[in-house]
Amino acid sequence: MIHPLIADARLVCVDTNSLIYLHDAIDPYFPFMNRLFASIEAGDRKAIVSVVTETELLVLPLRVGDRAKQDKIAATLAHTNLHVMSADREVAREAARVRAALNLKLPDAIIVATAVVARCDALVGNDRTCAQRVREIPYLYLDDIVRTGI
Repeated sequence: MIHPLIADARLVCVDTNSLIYLHDAIDPYFPFMNRLFASIEAGDRKAIVSVVTETELLVLPLRVGDRAKQDKIAATLAHTNLHVMSADREVAREAARVRAALNLKLPDAIIVATAVVARCDALVGNDRTCAQRVREIPYLYLDDIVRTGI
């Protein structure tokens, strides 16, 4: 069963840390992320990730030469129901607005802007600052989700 906060979301943006939890099977977040991605794979919803997320996911595997992890990331990002969204000028302008208004770090502002421009129903992540400040889109804070145990 998928979490009630995301049950009706047809398009979700997934932040970098959430995908790391999925790929590395990090508890206590892995069960939720595994269920979420099972629902994406089944076509119950679609997902967007920012090109910033792709960049952040690949840094460590490239740095240490972990080809298997690079391939796993590539396979996830190539899924039919997941789209990596580029940061075009519309995203750039929205990111500037978000950064100016919320004082987020630039990568976080771009990820939030990507979700807003794509008209996502929710953004799934585990960034406390984003959880406290982002109001442009429902931010599903993984620490809260796992704490409630729903």
